[in-house]
Order: sequence, then C-alpha cells, then structure tokens
Amino acid sequence: MSTDGADDLVLWDRAAASYAATPDVDWFGLFLDRHLADVTGRRVLDLGCGDGRFASRLQRRGATVVAVDGSARLIDIGRRRYPDVEFHQRDLRAGIDGRYDVVVALMVLMDLPVLDRLRPQLEPGGVLVATILHPAFFNQRTGDDGDGGYRQVRGYLDEEEWWIESFGGHRHYHRPLGRYAEAKRGEPLD
Repeated sequence: MSTDGADDLVLWDRAAASYAATPDVDWFGLFLDRHLADVTGRRVLDLGCGDGRFASRLQRRGATVVAVDGSARLIDIGRRRYPDVEFHQRDLRAGIDGRYDVVVALMVLMDLPVLDRLRPQLEPGGVLVATILHPAFFNQRTGDDGDGGYRQVRGYLDEEEWWIESFGGHRHYHRPLGRYAEAKRGEPLD
C-alpha cells in the first residue's frame, strides 16, 4: 500500500465532529448479545473507539473498558460525553498491547495502514470481535443476467488504498480476509 498513514490522524481529527454527530443507532445491543453475551467483570479493549459510544455501552453492561483511538479530538469528545470510561489517545500504527478478556474492533481495522504492531493479548478463553466494511460496497459492478441482475465484486484479493468521503474524508486500506487472519497469527502484513 502506498501510504504509511502519517496524516490519517489529522484526517480523523478533522472528521471528529462529523463522526460524533452521526445518529446513535442502537444496533450494538443486539450485536453485543449475539457475539459477547455477558461482559460483566470482563476487561475489554475498545480498539478504535471513536467518540466512545460503544465503550460506554460495554461499561454500562458491567465491563471494565479501556477505550483507545488515534484521534485526539474523538477522544476529547468521548471524555466529555462519557466521563466514567477510561480513554487513551494512541496512534494505533505504533501498536498497542496489554491483556484483555475481550478485544472489540468495530469498523476500525480497515482504517489502519498497518496492523502488525497491534498485539493486545487475549486472556485464556478471550474473545476478539471485529467488523470491517466489505469490499462489495466499493469494488463492484452491477450486471444484468436477465433474472434481476447481480453484483460482481472486483479486485477482492488486491490490497488497495481507497479514499472514503464519509465524515469529511479518510483513507480505507482494503485487505482480503486472509490478511486479517495472518495478522491474528502474528504474521507481518507489510
């Protein structure tokens, strides 16, 4: 990929107010129930926490939450909105470590140019819950097959850097799913 992401934090600081102003749709409760169930007393890392809305929900469900994001402005917004959550501003390209029962990375991994320094350790029986944007939303071509059509995803196995307009603009680093599995095993991505 072409960039080292040096200005990504600047872009996310610029986007912070727009991101924090998005409606707080409560899909997280059902998502949490499906993937994590009871988090009471568990130490949870919210990686790429944004403005802290999900970290706050995890804490209200009884978790001890460490919320981390690269954007200083998003962290400031989170601290104001959710003063009981433990927030830390860190450039995630530089890495993060620690031991957790749960690591939650909701819609953040595809916004990081490198993943090889993210090394939080899961306690035995720990859970990693991560979501990414599927490339079908970007690299697609609609075709007509006479039966209603189809969408063909192109370039799925290519690693690419995309410009995303949402929240005022930021970069997205597409990787095939296998690259995330490699990162989970500790293999370098770059």
